[in-house]
Amino acid sequence: MVQIPDQHIPKRRWHRWRVAGSAIGLLLLIAAIGLIFTRSQELSGVWSALAKPHPAELATLLVISILLVPLTAVVQNSLLQYTSGVRVSLVEMSSLITLSTLLNMLPLWPGAIGRIGYHHKIHGIHPTRSAMAIIAARLIGLPIALTALLMVWIFGDLHLSQLAAAWIVVSVLLLLGSLVARWRCAMLAAAAIWISFGLEAIRYRAAFALLGVPLGASAMTAITGGSTVATSIPFLGGGPGAREWAVGWMTTQYEHLPAALEVGLLADLLVRVATLAVMLPCAVLAYRILSRQIQRGRRQS
Repeated sequence: MVQIPDQHIPKRRWHRWRVAGSAIGLLLLIAAIGLIFTRSQELSGVWSALAKPHPAELATLLVISILLVPLTAVVQNSLLQYTSGVRVSLVEMSSLITLSTLLNMLPLWPGAIGRIGYHHKIHGIHPTRSAMAIIAARLIGLPIALTALLMVWIFGDLHLSQLAAAWIVVSVLLLLGSLVARWRCAMLAAAAIWISFGLEAIRYRAAFALLGVPLGASAMTAITGGSTVATSIPFLGGGPGAREWAVGWMTTQYEHLPAALEVGLLADLLVRVATLAVMLPCAVLAYRILSRQIQRGRRQS
């Protein structure tokens, strides 16, 4: 008798890895929160600084969390167009990114799965094509993060003006590269990811400042690089847990504090709370926009 292979086995394996990664991430998140509260005495100065937040730093943290949404939408639009040939409007994609960012704070990455399902239902894009766009964004972001880490390792202490100049120059070069038709999608995605990397570095700088810890140029670059690398870990980095510990470990390498690990963990948790704070109200508008798109799609079908 010829045995027919079970076509669902790859899906089952993928689901098992997804469940395992989510479980590990959740345990890492619980461990991070537990460590912070068990070391509350060592963090007394941090709690005092956080109790009186500086308005400018708080505004920076919240505004950048909003700005990262359209930039991520540009990345996904460009890569989705490259993988599927379908172009989605910036407003629609920003709405999808808003909801998926909010949902991805839960285990099993329901935001990413929902986004893939939405593109399949509304735009007729095969799930593999949508998944390729998501993976491609990680693959582009990873070398950018590793380059930033290598730059910090080679040059050591960087001045903020040097870092800003390099960020602007590379952004302009990538945007100019996107003017070439055959490179447009890849270069535009790379430019948006590079600009996002710089904004995330500023966001971490603001988060640490709210905790009373001023970050230098090298520290903010290295911490953002470590955060991006942790986010790129398959089946683990997309959700909470791994990023907190990566930021905590990088903090111990660049900040000589009595509780540097705990400060890093708390800083990343602060970034997550800020993201949650701005995504919740934005999600209401995003839901209304996508609901209209779904209703329109049903009428057309």
